Amino acid sequence: MFTGDKNLKKLSLIALLVIAGCDKGATGTDTANQGSLGSSPYVTVDTGNLASSGTGLKGQGSIAFKDPVGAIGARKSYALAFSLDDGGSLTLVANADESLKNGLELKFSRTGNSVAAAMTVGTVTSAAKNFVAVDGSQALNLTIDIHNDEAPAHVMIWSGKDYSAVNAILDSETDDAAPGQGRGTFWGLKLNQATVTEAVIAAAKFTGE
Repeated sequence: MFTGDKNLKKLSLIALLVIAGCDKGATGTDTANQGSLGSSPYVTVDTGNLASSGTGLKGQGSIAFKDPVGAIGARKSYALAFSLDDGGSLTLVANADESLKNGLELKFSRTGNSVAAAMTVGTVTSAAKNFVAVDGSQALNLTIDIHNDEAPAHVMIWSGKDYSAVNAILDSETDDAAPGQGRGTFWGLKLNQATVTEAVIAAAKFTGE
């Protein structure tokens, strides 16, 4: 009789664990805040009013990508395809921690048909640069290099496929300098009235100094 009671207790414990596991999967606690932007999986940091579709992410909120930058002193490029509502913005956060803090922020803002970019590290923000040749009412395809191995970080932006210094629409070595470096190994996006259809990390495009 003692052996039977012992076996019954074991069976009851196993049943409870199975039920608990099923409940966890049903509520989606492991996957509710996860998604993918094209081939780039992410975790939602701030849900806001983000809406995901088969072609992109729209609204207001923030996400951190699962594919990390690598070393804190990494040189990476970020290809972004996005559009902004009038008054909207998209912020690329590079070399940050998992909650998108302590990174270098590059914010693209739209006013009318104009687009400007400014860099922030901590409480310091660079002067905004207006992109006179970029129409903010259209979809934007930009490539950004962030060389976080330099102090301050070297930031370059292109709107075409010629990744030379002379063709950069922003170069922090000749425009206003970046206010510092990021201190982490993650990257992500902060959306505010923005739609993003692509965000891809790769090796730096500019190989010069």
